[in-house]
Order: sequence, then structure tokens, then C-alpha cells
Amino acid sequence: IFKDKNGNPQSNMIIRDITERKMAEEKLRDSEERFRLLFENSQAVMLIIEPENGEILDANPAAVNFYGYPLNQLRSMSIGQINTLPSETIKAELQLAADEKRNYFVFPHRLANGELCTVEVHSSPIQMKGRQVLFSIIHDITKRKLAEEKLIESEERFSTAFHSSQETISISRLSDGVYIDVNDAFCSIFEISRGQVIGRTNKELNFWANAEQRTELFNTIREKGRVPNFEAEYRSKTGRAGFMQASMALINIAGE
Repeated sequence: IFKDKNGNPQSNMIIRDITERKMAEEKLRDSEERFRLLFENSQAVMLIIEPENGEILDANPAAVNFYGYPLNQLRSMSIGQINTLPSETIKAELQLAADEKRNYFVFPHRLANGELCTVEVHSSPIQMKGRQVLFSIIHDITKRKLAEEKLIESEERFSTAFHSSQETISISRLSDGVYIDVNDAFCSIFEISRGQVIGRTNKELNFWANAEQRTELFNTIREKGRVPNFEAEYRSKTGRAGFMQASMALINIAGE
């Protein structure tokens, strides 16, 4: 309070325009409310993680259901108590996410009941209450990984059986007859190398002594999907003639 020259009290007021600041604060609150609604109501498993030490700051209801821990317990745990990788590896991966050098990870996570799951994690840094945290979305891919492993195992068994078999075996496309692969027994009988066969058609290689028999066989396989014990005369690359008993069936490889 100030006084003028006559001794009368005077007030001094400073006014600042804070409209933009208030609007920014309102937008921030609105954004945080929308994020909270998404976080709480999403069916996807979500965690908020402290990047420095891996502390789980928050978890949504879907995370509680997936991991099997009560919310208050999850909030008192670190990601290292769930992720079974070595602590140094986890720390390095957290840093990669925090530095935005990677945002996709595949981890082994252990549930409260001891079950081990394979999860894919999409993790990105966000600002929350003035500090940077990691927002992670977790998907359980255990069944998919098991299916992939079984497929790889099945393909390896097939490849071993295919190449070590004493039976003459070939794989060719039904659409144009192009050979995709042949085994050693095939190369031995037809007196030709794999490199000379793969990528070419049976018509080009002229293995069939009777072209009409080849046409008949392919028409039957297209119609019935399987042909057992089809007898035909063949000719090797050197011109040697012989008789073969062929069995053919349609299989699906990579959608073809």
C-alpha cells in the first residue's frame, strides 16, 4: 500500500495475461483424463514403468488379470520380478526404450502362479506429472510362439526325411509344373543335378517318355488331389529309359 502526496492510501496492482497458460493447463488435464480412461478401460495389458530402475508405477485392470497379482502388489514390484532375463539385460532394454532407439521387444514374463509366458512389448517414453516414464503395452504371444516352434520343428523333420529318403521325391508347383525341390534319389535316377532341375518344368526336362501320360497324371491330380501308384515310362537326362510307379498328392506350402 502506497500513499499519495496528500497522505491518502493508494493501491498498486500488477496484471498479467495467463489465458494461454490456463488453456495449456486445461488441455493437459483433459489429455491426462483421456489417457486415464484409456488406461483403465483397455482390454490390453498396460504398465507404467520407471525407466531408471524398472519400478512398476502403475498397472491397469487387464494387467492385474493377466499377471495375477493384486494392483497394490504390482505397484510395489519392479519389472525385473516379472521379466526373467538377467537384470543387466533388462536395464539395457529399458534404456533403449527410454532413448527411443527401440520400441518393440519380446520378453519371457513369469505370472504370479509361476507360469512362464512369452510376451511382445511395445514401450515408449511419455511425460507424466512432469517426468518421463515408459508406457508399455503387453501382448501374450505364447501360443503363437509355440505354434511357430512346432512349425519350424515340423519343417526340419520334413526336410531331413525329404533329403535322406531312398525314395525318389520331388516338389513342384501345380499351376505350372515348375520344380521347387528334388532329393538326391531323384537326381540319381534321372541322372541330373538339383541345380539343373529346380526352377524348370517337367515338360522342359522331358522326363516323361509319353507326354500323354504326363498330361493324364496332372489332370487326375487336379481333379482328385491324389494319385496312387501311377505307372509310366521315364527317360533320364542321359537318355536311359525305364519304368516308374509314381504316387502324387497335393500339399500346401506357404499358401500355394
